[in-house]
Amino acid sequence: MHSVPPRSSLYCAAFAILALSSVGLLWHGPADTAGSASSVAAEYRKEALDLKLAPGWHWPTTLPFTNNSGYGKGAGTARADEYWFCTWARRALSRSLGLGTRRQALEQLPKLRGTYAYAHYIPDTRSSMDAMINNALRGNTSELNANCSWLGSAR
Repeated sequence: MHSVPPRSSLYCAAFAILALSSVGLLWHGPADTAGSASSVAAEYRKEALDLKLAPGWHWPTTLPFTNNSGYGKGAGTARADEYWFCTWARRALSRSLGLGTRRQALEQLPKLRGTYAYAHYIPDTRSSMDAMINNALRGNTSELNANCSWLGSAR
């Protein structure tokens, strides 16, 4: 003859299964998903192969930034995209170049929208980058200058 477990045991078992299932749904893997400085550098260099910098600019031998936000997946790719963008922005802002040359540089800026960095910006950042690019194309380059001031001038 089979004995039926007490009802409280069934409730405890059901609660334990539910609790473990809930923890499994909430857990997204290890908390530390950061990569390494070398993985970020490798991403950066790989992305650099597909991006043409503005004339007079070269990819630096060392990464042109300090990574204060960790080494998550895509950090190097995004930084290469930003470096590329700012070389064109700095060229567009250069008073030593003719108006036509600066205008051609400005026309490169909307290409940011096709980059990994842009795709992974939060919506507010994408909106502000769009506004900055649109303003620059209409002649207001103050935001563009502020956004890329970290880069300095052509090397």
